[in-house]
Amino acid sequence: MIMFDINNVSLKSEKEIISNWTDDDDVKISVVCSAYNHEKYIENAIVSFLMQETTYKYEIIIRDDASNDKTASIIDRYYQKYPKIIHPIYEKENTFKKGIKPLKVLIDKAKGKYIAVCEGDDYWVSKDKLQKQAEYMELNSIVELTFHSTNVLSKNEYIKSNNNLINEDCFTTEDIINNWFIHTQTMMFRNNFDVNKIYDQFIGVLNMDWAIQLALSLKGEVRYLSDIESVYRKHDGSLSKVNFLNQKKRALFLILLMDKFDQYSNYNYSLPLQDKKIKILDEFCKNELVHNNRVAYIVSYPKEYFTNILTKIKLRINRFFG
Repeated sequence: MIMFDINNVSLKSEKEIISNWTDDDDVKISVVCSAYNHEKYIENAIVSFLMQETTYKYEIIIRDDASNDKTASIIDRYYQKYPKIIHPIYEKENTFKKGIKPLKVLIDKAKGKYIAVCEGDDYWVSKDKLQKQAEYMELNSIVELTFHSTNVLSKNEYIKSNNNLINEDCFTTEDIINNWFIHTQTMMFRNNFDVNKIYDQFIGVLNMDWAIQLALSLKGEVRYLSDIESVYRKHDGSLSKVNFLNQKKRALFLILLMDKFDQYSNYNYSLPLQDKKIKILDEFCKNELVHNNRVAYIVSYPKEYFTNILTKIKLRINRFFG
């Protein structure tokens, strides 16, 4: 359990924050945050951004996707106090339903050399998060993406993730294919890629944070920093919870992601991607059997069985997304 209390943070004024920046000309870090109906959580996120102690100039870009609660008014309250740091975007109608990806819009607006991501219902715990990640990447030009540990908050209980990782561990593309272990609110990456190209090549994919992680792993190293903390909330209204309520859809979208990355990487990772798709289907079969209260589960299937299923699914996906 983390001892840090985000609700009792005393923030500096905008003038005090800016006075610590050694370079007042160029934005070094862009903090990007997507929000929708996050009235209960958005203040914690904003406070965790503004409490950052850094010598680097940073901006905060928060986009509210036409929330029907008080999210936008809370954002605006902080914008009035920190107008030189916070850059809000208020959508008049919900764009996510139209297929517009929040992260793409935010990255397009980012001026920083580095981009740090945090969704409106999560928050950071470490006050030196931005400083440590940017400083590390300044000293290690081969590193494209850094991430850190997080505490999963569910029903008022904190569960630490990535306990088995060691500081400065380096992860390959195959590692990222095999497991989703990089939480979105821990990511900082270089703002030196064509975001439009990535989104164009991953049309229909829901897990764009995972797609970006995979794409960046082809450009350089992905490293873990152990002494930075954050909180990821699990709640019924979270985007991941809503998207993955239907296990069948979840499996299809994950397979779509693997197929899109296969194309994006010029088919250099076809074998591990094929294995991953088989694991996705295997997990789906297990969940279906448990859900239906079946007693027996066949532990191993012939690989050809899954390959035939994958071929049919791929054809269906291609027809749907064209």
